Amino acid sequence: MNLPELEAGIRSLTKTYEINRVIEVLKAQQKIVRIMESSRSKAGLSVGDKVTANGRNGSIRGTIRKINRTKAIVDTNSGAYNVPLTMLKAA
Repeated sequence: MNLPELEAGIRSLTKTYEINRVIEVLKAQQKIVRIMESSRSKAGLSVGDKVTANGRNGSIRGTIRKINRTKAIVDTNSGAYNVPLTMLKAA
């Protein structure tokens, strides 16, 4: 099933309980995808690696001090940032 077919199927729902069930399934799938992305990102990074990340306030460059479950502490010239693993790229 492709995205337009999914969208059409969702638009055809007329009962609140059907919509709520679709929302539950989407949230569960989103959680699985985030875990997979985090694991993939975490596998390629280690403490001491030079990294870059693009955020709201521009790009940062720094060194990984610590890796947590979903985020890493990155030391930069302007301080330390707690950055999601999915945003980090090896420099």
